[in-house]
Amino acid sequence: AYRSANATWHVLGYAFSTNENLTGRCLQVNKDEAERCRDIAARALQQGNHDKAIKFLKKSLSLYPLPGVE
Repeated sequence: AYRSANATWHVLGYAFSTNENLTGRCLQVNKDEAERCRDIAARALQQGNHDKAIKFLKKSLSLYPLPGVE
């Protein structure tokens, strides 16, 4: 990867501008994925699969701090 003078990163032929709000997008993607993991954990708890529930709750916490997942 190299950075050009106009604040654009070039990686494998793709250009990524630092002017875009990439942090906000990443946080939203992480939040969506954390919610998905939380839902998987809830289903696993209902099915009595505690190991799977713990695994997905930990993953959810590592992605985004959702209320109720602590």
